Amino acid sequence: MLATVICFAVVVGEFRTFLQAEVQASFVNMIHHPGYEYFVVTDKPFPVRNGDDNVVHNRGAAAAADDVGVQVSPLRSWVFGGVQGGIMSGRPNSERAKEVHDCPPKTCNSDRYLYAPIAPRLAQCYYEILSEEGRRNIRYKTVFKIRPDHIFNERIPHVGDSIAFRHPEGTVHIWDDQMAVSRRSDAKWILLTPTVAYSTCASEDDWKMACGYAYSQQSFEECISDGALVCETMRLILPYSGAKEVMSLPWTSRQWESGRVTPKVSGHFCIKRLKFLKDNAESRCREEPGCMSC
Repeated sequence: MLATVICFAVVVGEFRTFLQAEVQASFVNMIHHPGYEYFVVTDKPFPVRNGDDNVVHNRGAAAAADDVGVQVSPLRSWVFGGVQGGIMSGRPNSERAKEVHDCPPKTCNSDRYLYAPIAPRLAQCYYEILSEEGRRNIRYKTVFKIRPDHIFNERIPHVGDSIAFRHPEGTVHIWDDQMAVSRRSDAKWILLTPTVAYSTCASEDDWKMACGYAYSQQSFEECISDGALVCETMRLILPYSGAKEVMSLPWTSRQWESGRVTPKVSGHFCIKRLKFLKDNAESRCREEPGCMSC
């Protein structure tokens, strides 16, 4: 079987947890299958080890004690560049919100703040895949784009056999902007089309086509007035590409509920955030509906 590409594109995920032991163990034990090959596109350089065998990043200090380095293999490419640091500067209610969200009348896209970091990194992953294919004179079979801070609690079947090739060519599968799976022939829709999807002020017809049964007139009007999401912005790849259908990946995320000390829903996966960060303290997951933190 020809290889499957795993693209770790650091977009809204936290790179700093990618090298932690439990995150790497999850990718190795819960995600990896023979034939998987890995590409990383990130705002951090490839980790190196100092004389004490600690992983060090370009962030001014040694990594966390439980960092173990890159365990996923084979790693075909590590691209360092693009926007540095966080992407908060365009979120709704921020100082740049009006500039970023100022769309023409009867159009909206409240996720346009994601454009600067997301599009170049996903596109760069696509170009790295092309380069590797050309260098080795091969053609990959499946592409799986995933955040680098996910921990899976269950073994995930081979995404080519269980997802991509169970549906006709032209079908792409997404989990919001966090994960996407497609045949190699459809990789451009999930890696290149977000350049348009996350930068365009979408019309009502665009949102109707993107959201399908999930579309509502009320949600579109709230998108225009308050910046609410009509549906997952990643679904805008449908009206702006040659993709024929966008389907949801069959996985659930961890969910917390206020007042509970255990998750309301364990889920297939969770997001491994750094502990003790002011804005990401684990305890906040018991207060914020929809929090997916581990």
